[in-house]
Amino acid sequence: RADLNGQNNQFVNTDAGAVSSEMATTGTYIRLGVEPNDNLGIDLSWHPFSTESYTFGGISADAEVDVLTAGATWGFPVTRWLRPFGRAAIGLGRTSVTLDQGVRATGQVTSPAVAIGGGIELLVPQGAIFRNRDFTVGFLLEFGWMHIFHADVELEVDRTTTPKTSPTTIDAGSLGW
Repeated sequence: RADLNGQNNQFVNTDAGAVSSEMATTGTYIRLGVEPNDNLGIDLSWHPFSTESYTFGGISADAEVDVLTAGATWGFPVTRWLRPFGRAAIGLGRTSVTLDQGVRATGQVTSPAVAIGGGIELLVPQGAIFRNRDFTVGFLLEFGWMHIFHADVELEVDRTTTPKTSPTTIDAGSLGW
């Protein structure tokens, strides 16, 4: 099983909310998995997304997030073409942050992530496209919640204005999505 999907993320970020003024972005995710039977699926997903904004009256703030999860899906086939499902996954999220206001500060942090979701699949019945073949296509609608846990991030400030000046590191506090 392979899914390539578009996604719309709505961020709720209590500690680092100023990193994104728009608090929403779109992206793509890739999910690869196997289904040992009609009810159970095991998958690996990669969710990359990014956002950029201008906040604090002139600070440019950019964030890039990559989330890699492994999970399981439980499907409940109602008919040959309709399948509601639920999904749970765990993984890691890597967040890269750049703040710029004449001086550039960058940092990244990796922390645990969890995701839950549910939805429906509308499928062409197997064998309808290629006779006697276990192949189908369809439409999937999924709603879910993903949480990347807080972790401390250190920003490296690029202050190399003279040859004798070296970059400094500052503690930017906790960052989570």
